[in-house]
Amino acid sequence: MIKGNYTSYFILRTLFLTSSFRGVGGLLLVFIAAFMGFGGSASAQNIDAEFDVIDMGDITFRQPASATFRLKNRGSEFFLKAVKPFCGCTRVAFPKKNIGKGEKFTVNITYDAEQLGHFQKDVAILSDQFEQPYYLTVKGNVVARKLNDNASASEASVSMGKMRLSRDNVEFADAYQGDLLHEKITITNLDSQPINPQVVHVPQYMTAQITPNVIQPGRQGVITFTLNANMLPRYGLTQSTVYIVSSPGDNISKDREMLVSAIKLPSLNLSETQRHAVPVLSMSDTQIVLSKSLKGDIILINKGKSPLEISAIQSFTPGLTITLGDTLLDPFESTLLKVKGSKKYLKNLKTPLRILIISNDPERQKTVINVRMHE
Repeated sequence: MIKGNYTSYFILRTLFLTSSFRGVGGLLLVFIAAFMGFGGSASAQNIDAEFDVIDMGDITFRQPASATFRLKNRGSEFFLKAVKPFCGCTRVAFPKKNIGKGEKFTVNITYDAEQLGHFQKDVAILSDQFEQPYYLTVKGNVVARKLNDNASASEASVSMGKMRLSRDNVEFADAYQGDLLHEKITITNLDSQPINPQVVHVPQYMTAQITPNVIQPGRQGVITFTLNANMLPRYGLTQSTVYIVSSPGDNISKDREMLVSAIKLPSLNLSETQRHAVPVLSMSDTQIVLSKSLKGDIILINKGKSPLEISAIQSFTPGLTITLGDTLLDPFESTLLKVKGSKKYLKNLKTPLRILIISNDPERQKTVINVRMHE
């Protein structure tokens, strides 16, 4: 085995990370690496990195940008001898000391941004216990100048500490079994230092990915929320609160919260005969106006030719108590939907009041009723 030959390994690794070298070339690289003995020792593989590649996004020409890698030693103790960059354009900072088992440590990489265009730079972590180095990578794009701070802020609408977001809530399109739905939010770094934003308390039925991992001062990133409809717990409205923090370990607070709403609808596979005899949901009004005592109601009528089943009725926001006389209506039967508001919740409410009804009317499986206060 060739020990310490990290320059050769870096050349192969760079080729592999180049998209034009993937496919058959990638398989050839794996064969060459195996032949040369670049399997990596058990010690190096015991380093656990939060990210081993950080995309720094767009950075400004001749304004050095930094990324911090957070790592953990899951193996035996080792001495961190050096972190070696492969060009003079990259500087590193690291703890030159013994790293005990289970100990966390950080490596900071700074790129000088002296060349315009896309870049990708590797560094090698060397230890007295590693047969081969452990590699970290920063990449990004150097641009002539960054967005004007005022222009960036004007495109966003919600402040969250060092960040501005284009909105403070996510509502997915109607979801059916088997759907994967996506929603995107723009995030702007208003700080004078890079941020490494995170989305925390993400529910099982959803993922959240932020690109780039590190957002430079004045630059923008994108949070992509992906909903897996198969994992939603039920039909109807499912809501969760996630939190956006500017770096790992930041405190979670109410001013960082974001409400995520998803509505799952059942698939109605009707025959031609059934389509001519469907229930039809009709309402006495398009909205409910709460009186001064915070009460209101609306009449629901089945104007179809078969029974109307109301399978779910929910409020998008807290503060509303909803009661419904009947959930199953024969043709031309009606029922009263009553709403009562709570002063405690409604006095500081910032989002519109809405009620969701899920029924077996194929033309309006989802009905949203707006609720407003008496003027």
